[in-house]
Amino acid sequence: MPSSYREENELDRLSEELSEILQYDKITLLCYFYLLKQDGEVKEESISEILGNRTENTSEILQTMLNDGLVIKGNAGYLPLHPRLAISNLYRLAIAKDEKVRQNRVKVDAITARLVKFREGIQKW
Repeated sequence: MPSSYREENELDRLSEELSEILQYDKITLLCYFYLLKQDGEVKEESISEILGNRTENTSEILQTMLNDGLVIKGNAGYLPLHPRLAISNLYRLAIAKDEKVRQNRVKVDAITARLVKFREGIQKW
């Protein structure tokens, strides 16, 4: 399913907001959002292409996403965790670093709800 300019703008805006709230790397978030737009496993090479063929960065980003609970490794590539789980994982990590993040729980929930709606529009059950 091709993504629209409007969807891309919304995902970029959500990544900016979430990055600011949780103090999390925007490129890693955009990579996770890219995986959310795919149906099925995504190979590292495909991810590297969208990152501008910087394979060393791709490996680091994928490892970060694995460690932080955004993706799982499948047989042929990577799969994003459902936004409810993934964003909850990031939220818990952020609170562990800075208790002030807890004040933004309502904003984080709103972003999660938008991502859930987006993902469920793509994923075939």
